[in-house]
Amino acid sequence: MIKYLTILSLFLVINPLTYVSEVNDTQWKAQKAFEDKNYLVAIHRYEHLVEQLQINDPNVYINLAHAYYKTKKWLNARKYYVLASKNENPTLSSLAYHQLGMISEENYNQDSSIEDLRTALKLFKKAIKKNPKNLEARYNYELLRKKLEALRKFAEKNSSKKKRKSQSRKTKSNGNGEKQKTVSEEGEGDSEEKRAKKKESKNGKDRLEKQDPEGKEDGSKTGNKKKDKNKLREDKLKAVNINQEKIKTIFEALKNQEIQYLQQKRRRNKKAKKGYEKSKPDW
Repeated sequence: MIKYLTILSLFLVINPLTYVSEVNDTQWKAQKAFEDKNYLVAIHRYEHLVEQLQINDPNVYINLAHAYYKTKKWLNARKYYVLASKNENPTLSSLAYHQLGMISEENYNQDSSIEDLRTALKLFKKAIKKNPKNLEARYNYELLRKKLEALRKFAEKNSSKKKRKSQSRKTKSNGNGEKQKTVSEEGEGDSEEKRAKKKESKNGKDRLEKQDPEGKEDGSKTGNKKKDKNKLREDKLKAVNINQEKIKTIFEALKNQEIQYLQQKRRRNKKAKKGYEKSKPDW
């Protein structure tokens, strides 16, 4: 490298006019290619100026960065925009920062990282600080700031919606589980109750079927017994009434006979006493 620089220095000393002419010619060709939108040719010319002719000019850096930017070679463009941003010219430095912000915004379009937009906003702000008259940087700064604010609100809204949805899903799932559980439990209870009723009705039916034939016989027998019993009871009652009348008649007859007996006995006793006179009554 030192040898190369030595040879170049000797060449410039020997033929300075040729060097200046080549620099001017290369710059003109590079600019012409850029204006004609031959960005690859422009890149080749500007790289020749930087790498071969050792030109350390912020204008060359910014133009080379523009050519890379047009071909969407973001890393190479960023490299030369960074070099251009470090010079003391506020206009070129502001332009370089603005373009770095544009690259960050392009990166956001590719990977959708919100950090790229925040970086772009910071770079636009630096561009405005370097050159307050950079209207394009001001416009993009305000536009991006509003975009970030809208994205923030949108993200908060979506997060709140997701939270509400997740909560509603949990509540719904829990409610359905409890409801299904309750329904299943009720269903089980109903089925158990139905089974119990069926079993009971079946047992009752079986008992009825078993008892029906016997029931008819037993019923008839029981009915006949009841009739006989009632008949006997009625006969007994009638017999009791008849006996009572007979007993009453007999009792009265016995009573009369007893009275007569007593009277006759009294008379006999009086006759046995002394001083008894037949002409006198017994009393």
